[in-house]
Parts: sequence; structure tokens; C-alpha cells
Amino acid sequence: MMAVLTGILVLLSMSVVFLSSSINFAGLGNYINLDRNSRNALDHMTINIRQSKQLTSFSSGLLVFQL
Repeated sequence: MMAVLTGILVLLSMSVVFLSSSINFAGLGNYINLDRNSRNALDHMTINIRQSKQLTSFSSGLLVFQL
């Protein structure tokens, strides 16, 4: 009887660890995708800024370049 109870507790604790690890792994995948998309956007912005000829106006939330 004690062996069965111990086995159930071990299996239950292993399933909780597996479930939490799976959720954390999925969240980490989301952060990786977000980082990849942010780097891609920054690369495109850098290319466009370097190809511009002149900065015509600027403010805290807006840059206007002349191509």
C-alpha cells in the first residue's frame, strides 16, 4: 500500500514538473520569435536610414528622412 502511494506521488510530481517545463519552453519560444522579429525590423530600419540623403525633421516619436 505504501509503495503504491509513493509511486503515485512520484508520478504526480513528475507530471507537474513536465507540465511546467512545457509551458516555460513554449514561452521561451515566443521570446525567441519576438527577438528575431525585432532584429529584422531594426535591420530594415538601418538599411532605410543609411540609404537616405538627409534628415529633414525630427521629434521624440518621428524621424523624417529625404530619400
